[in-house]
Amino acid sequence: MSTAELLERRQGSTRKIEIHRRAAVEVKSCDDQIAKLNAEIEALQARRQAAANDLLSQEEADLLVVGLTMIDEELANLGTRNDRAREVKRYHELTARRQGLEEKMADCKNRIELQGIYRSEAIEEADLPVEGLEITADGITFDGVPFAQKSSAARIRISMAVAMAANPKLRVIRVTNGSLISESNLKLIADIAAENDYQVWVELVDETGDVGIYIEDGEVKAVNP
Repeated sequence: MSTAELLERRQGSTRKIEIHRRAAVEVKSCDDQIAKLNAEIEALQARRQAAANDLLSQEEADLLVVGLTMIDEELANLGTRNDRAREVKRYHELTARRQGLEEKMADCKNRIELQGIYRSEAIEEADLPVEGLEITADGITFDGVPFAQKSSAARIRISMAVAMAANPKLRVIRVTNGSLISESNLKLIADIAAENDYQVWVELVDETGDVGIYIEDGEVKAVNP
């Protein structure tokens, strides 16, 4: 056999060995993948079996669905009943508060009415010193006319009569803010006092020092008639 033939045979053998080596690697790779897949299949089969153990019949599943629906409806109704119960409780609370306020209002109204009765009785029983003078719910009247609507002279005469009736023994009348009274009304007060033997002490503001008791720096400087 020639060298060329030997070389050719050698190359052929080399190719076959390479093909064999690659085939062996591929076979091993496939075997590894098959083993891996078999392991996954076994795991899936175990999971399937576990799930199958929990699997219900269609009838049982339908009953459970109906039961869940009924439970959901009951929960919804329970929520509605709870809301209603809260509303009823709130209604009773507000009703009780309203009743309490009405009772307080009625009590206040009764007290006001009693005060009005007591006031009316006190006015009726009052021994007023001047004939024609009355005290009504609207104020003081004289001969049926409101005191404030009487003339200044009439008001002075009425006031002097009341003051004199209130001090029949002391026989002294004190008039404040005399500076606000006109000269004619001051003369009227003096005339009424003189007619009834009363003294009148009139509070006047005067800077001349010629009227009444003159006080300066806390000391009496002069006593004028």
